[in-house]
Amino acid sequence: MIINWYNVIFSLVNFLVLVMLLRRYLYGPIIKAMDEREAAIARRQEEVAARIAAAEAEAQAYRRKTDELQGRESEILDGARA
Repeated sequence: MIINWYNVIFSLVNFLVLVMLLRRYLYGPIIKAMDEREAAIARRQEEVAARIAAAEAEAQAYRRKTDELQGRESEILDGARA
């Protein structure tokens, strides 16, 4: 069996060109799109965390107001009983 070096070199060059083209026009855009999507997901997660923190703070404020109102209610009821 004789090795045809022209075909081997030509096939190797074709393969390298194919890899280069795939990397530039296929893998590059896919990786870029994945990075953009990952960044968008991270931004949404930060927004959700901020909204959760704001909701917890608001809930805490409502709890304080409820406690104050219950305290006033008991004072008013004690005053009315006296």
